[in-house]
Amino acid sequence: ATGGPRYYWWVDENLNRLEFNAQDGTYFNTAELQAAFSTVPFLDGDWQFEGHEAVPEYAQIASYFFKPIQYADIQVNLDALAAYTAEAGGYFKNAGDFEDTPSSKIFPVIPDLTPPVLLAAEAVGQDRVRLLFNTRIDAALAEDPANYLIHDADGTSLEVLSVDSAGGDFFDQDVFLTTVAQETGTDYTLRVVNLTEWGGYYLIDSADGGATFAGYRGQLVGTASVREYDFSYDESSGQWLERQSFLVRFDVPVNTATVNDDNLTLWGRPSGGQEHQALAEAVKKWNADATALSFTLVSSRYAYDSFKLFAGQGIENTGGELVDIEGFNGLSSFPYAYSPMRANYLSWASSPASPTAPALTFEFYPSGSQNVLDAQSAASAQNYRLEDRSDPQAGLPLITSVEIDPQNGNRVTLLLAGPLASTGSFRLRVTDLDDPGSLWDGTGLYPEITVDFSY
Repeated sequence: ATGGPRYYWWVDENLNRLEFNAQDGTYFNTAELQAAFSTVPFLDGDWQFEGHEAVPEYAQIASYFFKPIQYADIQVNLDALAAYTAEAGGYFKNAGDFEDTPSSKIFPVIPDLTPPVLLAAEAVGQDRVRLLFNTRIDAALAEDPANYLIHDADGTSLEVLSVDSAGGDFFDQDVFLTTVAQETGTDYTLRVVNLTEWGGYYLIDSADGGATFAGYRGQLVGTASVREYDFSYDESSGQWLERQSFLVRFDVPVNTATVNDDNLTLWGRPSGGQEHQALAEAVKKWNADATALSFTLVSSRYAYDSFKLFAGQGIENTGGELVDIEGFNGLSSFPYAYSPMRANYLSWASSPASPTAPALTFEFYPSGSQNVLDAQSAASAQNYRLEDRSDPQAGLPLITSVEIDPQNGNRVTLLLAGPLASTGSFRLRVTDLDDPGSLWDGTGLYPEITVDFSY
């Protein structure tokens, strides 16, 4: 004993791990520890460190994960190793060598020579398959897509594009395959070849490398809501209107005939009233590939305080299998939260120009400071329509092109084929906007926005 800072180490034979712990509030430099460490015979392995939060090059715990071996006794050598204390400003002070370094120790190892067996396979995404083995798999072999052969009952192959695992350099017992899109309602047979356990001693036997799994059946991946102050005035009720829209999105096409009021329904709570089913009041619309369904309600402003969307079992994919709805029963959806995508407030940047000006300029106001417009869909003239509120059938100048302000991506100018040429009340309708990164992205169901203006 030198009387210096202490450390201890131990072996976890089940995990094939050596662990070093610095004591007395000290740290070791991770590079110095790796240089000081050696074994006889050589252990092939990987380091993992639990480092200082601000300076990860210094750690108090180090783990060395080594491959299975055939030897019963291992000699671990540790050269002289400096201990450090953390000082102010991210500085580490040398506190002398750890006690009992340099040193050599012997520990017994129970040889872990487990032949690999594929235990199960399951589809966890439309292009993802999870494999479970009884032991860790050699990474160099496991990451080769050619070692996984998948086909359906007709012999049609399902191509494996890539392989990954949570196990790092030594693949874990869970291995994930990325494939081309699977067919729902199709059973697949998988055969694994040329793989060994992570020690590299045993090649997987053909009898132990097979499994079957059903093609991905799909799930409800999320819901979103958006509340639109559309600045439309309803002459019949004498009230300004508000649009509240909800989206339900699946990750596979569903059989729309299996979606009904019993397994997907919307409840609303009016201001000062009792909660009731609001689905009958909503306009429902599926997107083109039947992966997303929107509900839109138009009502007097503040008509509802909150909504709840209930999703239940019974919804099927186009292959006739039940879609996974777990975790979405009773999901509350409050429009006041402005969905995950933020609400678009549509208002004039300034009073509209005179009726003789062949242009209209307005802005979308996000609830935050960042731009919310998708430039591609916002620049499409066909996504805007002008109406005469007193005579919706009256012919108005066409919108020939759209300009987006390069300094303000939310400010849009519509160039008209001619001036409005009269005073009156008009309505601008904006449709088919997109919101990249949100659940609305690519569905074509983003709610219509309207704004009324007069001269």
